[in-house]
Amino acid sequence: MDQSDEDAAEMSKTQELQSYLAIGRRKFHSAVNATKQSSYYKKVTQRFNGDNSSSEDDSVPENAFIQLYNSYSRETSPGSYFTKVSGGIFTPGRLNRKNRMMLSLAKRMARASVPYSAADQFEDQFAEAIEHPINQTHFEEYDDDDTSSSGSQVAVDNVAEEITINRMSGVIAAGIPRTLLRIRIGSQQEAENIITNDLYTDQYGMFMVEIQTEYAPSYVEASSTINLEVIQLEDIRSIPLKGLSVISDVDDTVRITGVVGDKIDIFRNIFSRPYSECEVPGVPKWFQIMDQHFGCAIHYVSNSPWQVYNIVSGFLEYENMPMTSIHLKQYFGNIFSSVRMASSERKKGTLEQIIRDFPQRKFILLGDSGEQDIEAYVSLIPEFGNQILAIYIRAVAGSFSSLGNDRDNVKRLERMLSKNKSQLHKPKTISQQPLPRRIPPIVPHKPSELHGKPINRTSRTRLRRSISMGNNPPRLPARRIPEISLPEGGALLDRDQDHHHLPWLNSSPLPDTLDEFPGDFNQNSVVLDLKFETWKERTAEVVKELPAEIELKFWWNPEDIMKECFDLLKANS
Repeated sequence: MDQSDEDAAEMSKTQELQSYLAIGRRKFHSAVNATKQSSYYKKVTQRFNGDNSSSEDDSVPENAFIQLYNSYSRETSPGSYFTKVSGGIFTPGRLNRKNRMMLSLAKRMARASVPYSAADQFEDQFAEAIEHPINQTHFEEYDDDDTSSSGSQVAVDNVAEEITINRMSGVIAAGIPRTLLRIRIGSQQEAENIITNDLYTDQYGMFMVEIQTEYAPSYVEASSTINLEVIQLEDIRSIPLKGLSVISDVDDTVRITGVVGDKIDIFRNIFSRPYSECEVPGVPKWFQIMDQHFGCAIHYVSNSPWQVYNIVSGFLEYENMPMTSIHLKQYFGNIFSSVRMASSERKKGTLEQIIRDFPQRKFILLGDSGEQDIEAYVSLIPEFGNQILAIYIRAVAGSFSSLGNDRDNVKRLERMLSKNKSQLHKPKTISQQPLPRRIPPIVPHKPSELHGKPINRTSRTRLRRSISMGNNPPRLPARRIPEISLPEGGALLDRDQDHHHLPWLNSSPLPDTLDEFPGDFNQNSVVLDLKFETWKERTAEVVKELPAEIELKFWWNPEDIMKECFDLLKANS
């Protein structure tokens, strides 16, 4: 083979190799393009880039449902409205192994007798379900075969378990992420152009949007663009520019939750007890009068997660309580921590937004002593003090005293509020200004004939002589003070060493009556009521920010405050 033939063969091999490479490149590009078009690649890219919008919809099954949360429309100027719309699209949750265990524990906790360890186990399972709500796709009822109870208790337990399964549906439900929904704002009167807005749900299947219309809204419609059978309607209330509004907490303010109790009580009050057993007597009537007679818009703000929205709204509907809007937290953690956490900062953003939306309206704020509602509301005063009429705090038993003196301590706090507030905000007058110091008059010389006779010191001399000879004079009998044992929740302080912890001991002796003392004491020790001491500090801080024109009252029953509340509303109508 000559050189030319060798060159021709080499060129042929090169061309063949290049053709193989070209085929490989085409296959590779084809595979890349196919991958880019896949939903998996798009979802990964969107999550990596933080992009929640997508043109790719997950399937919307027939059993999917849309939940619209109670919200409001606000009039910003005559004929112009902004409507807040929020909610989510969900499917009933899949009963995987974790959810089976959680539901089994929930049903056990609904029964009359259950070990406290079950609460800790449920807490962990609940946290897992809240943190990863996207992992469920189908729900089936799970039957627990535990038949340890018998007789009438079985029937009671069965009712509690049925309630629990129904209320747990919001926790088990799985959101449909990044699916396209269409929001439609209906009009109270015939309108030429009805406003619609298309949006994608977030990674949890939830959405929130504010839509402007040039007509007064009457309802909100949300529907899936993939499955037109999945649709939900919700009436919307248009709130005028001026008027009266109420912002109320939910847990232990309008519904008994037991925040200061243990985990099992909290669970049962939320998930298994009938709504009728969780009512704060008199509150539904109070709210109905504020709505019907004074036209109050009523907003409910709670630290509970959105996963229990069906329970909150279900309770309010059962009690026939007016609802302008419900605001819960988008919280991914356990339910017990959510209702026990300090609420002053967690609620502040929502509270500020509601008041900021209505700059010409006046507000009454309702909360309870089980959380930090009083701090949350007082923190609004620097910016919104001219809009706040009053702050009413429901007194929850067990929150004011470690020694069982709740009612007495509330009275002390009310006196402290009244006294300190009057002193802090009392206007200065001329009579209050310190008078200039006067020079004492000169004492005239006293004539000798007016001088008195010397005092007879015989008895005092005899007393000194008796003491020097060892005969001690009789002592006064010691005051009898009852001996006590240290109660649970109290703190034992040594009177000789810890006076600096008790300011009221530094300025005056021990009182003669226990009624004046914030706790109990014996001859050598003091039992400090820790909760009351904390409340005294909290109240002292509150007084500093509380203007004289804003009333702050504690109430045990609505009757304690209703007349004053109605008089205030009438005066500002």
